[in-house]
Amino acid sequence: IDGYFGDWELMAQYQDTDWNEYQENPASVDNPNVDIDKYAGITQNDDSFFYLSVEGNMLSGTTIPSQKARSIPSFSSGSAPIDVVNPIPDTTEPAPLPELYGDDTIYIFLDSNGDIPYGFKVNDSFYADQLVEIRGQHGLIISSELYDYSSTDSMEVWDWTLNHTVDSAAAGNELEFMVSGLASQFKTYFHLISWDDSEDYSNGFWVESGESKSRTDPAWSKHNIDTSFSGATSVYAID
Repeated sequence: IDGYFGDWELMAQYQDTDWNEYQENPASVDNPNVDIDKYAGITQNDDSFFYLSVEGNMLSGTTIPSQKARSIPSFSSGSAPIDVVNPIPDTTEPAPLPELYGDDTIYIFLDSNGDIPYGFKVNDSFYADQLVEIRGQHGLIISSELYDYSSTDSMEVWDWTLNHTVDSAAAGNELEFMVSGLASQFKTYFHLISWDDSEDYSNGFWVESGESKSRTDPAWSKHNIDTSFSGATSVYAID
């Protein structure tokens, strides 16, 4: 992983659209820095390589997330703000304002279990047992990490354990990263969230040994994960 993206020109890539499969309506992305352009993946031996480009600037973020005063948020009983480290509410003290980091975040969901329904439930046929989270600002990568799914009680709980850091490089509107030790084939799904809550979603796709864009089925997109993934802003890892 060296940030030389010319290597990917020979690889077959997916072209993103504003109307991915299963979406009810086409949806444009307000922030071009998280508007997906192209993406790809390939597995070689024990290493899996991924590519992503956006219409704007990769991992741009912002220095000052908000210039307006914010009121204390009101969460419903079923909500789970991901960036709260202690999920147990303290009824004796007012809830603190969530910190705005100004980061852009890229989530890459990985389903390597085959037909075993274990992992964060993206939909009925996609259970993400692993997740890559890449955060950045001003084009610089702040963190790049692989997580394993941790929950055993429910597949709809956002519960992850840090596995290891991930080699990654970003420049301009492009990103590449490598993850070691994954399965020889697995399902993959990109989900980008900007500092201002703009979002974009790739279709689901298979990553297999020696090929990129080898299969296009099954596919998933925004319509399938709105309920379970609403509000995710940071991985809460149990070390």
